[in-house]
Amino acid sequence: MHIIEIDPLALPSLPLGERSHLPNCPAIYFVMQGEHVLYIGKTINLAQRWVDHHKWNQLIALGTPVKIAWLSCSDKNLLTQIETALIRQFAPELNGYVTDKKKDPNYGLLRGLVPQNLLKRFKIYCVENGVDNSQGLENLLSEYFEWKDQQAQQQTVSPYAKGEEDK
Repeated sequence: MHIIEIDPLALPSLPLGERSHLPNCPAIYFVMQGEHVLYIGKTINLAQRWVDHHKWNQLIALGTPVKIAWLSCSDKNLLTQIETALIRQFAPELNGYVTDKKKDPNYGLLRGLVPQNLLKRFKIYCVENGVDNSQGLENLLSEYFEWKDQQAQQQTVSPYAKGEEDK
């Protein structure tokens, strides 16, 4: 089977809330929201991995049904290679996969320190919107500057238009 032939919708799956029924096997797993792949991971024991997964709170916070689909892998040595290829193929947001933004000359790196309360609110925003930090920052900056542009347009009224309103 080639990586491109893997269809997460055709794989065995369980709702997130039934994770205690996952099999004890090495696997690549897909966290799905409907037909959308949110996250891809690898593990040598699928059932054990989901006892206390680091994405659990983030997935629960989505507030929509989420399921775990899996592809059993008898050769544990191939897990990393398969996971990497699938992450490249599906580019799931919660893996923090950035689709070539680092290579895109239209993007630049932005770093800085913010107060903890703003950081917490920003992380909640990202979880609620199902985006990574990079996309969350891009979304918020775009929204802010669109709002700023609208404010500027509303304050700039041409003299002719103003004269028409006074008549």
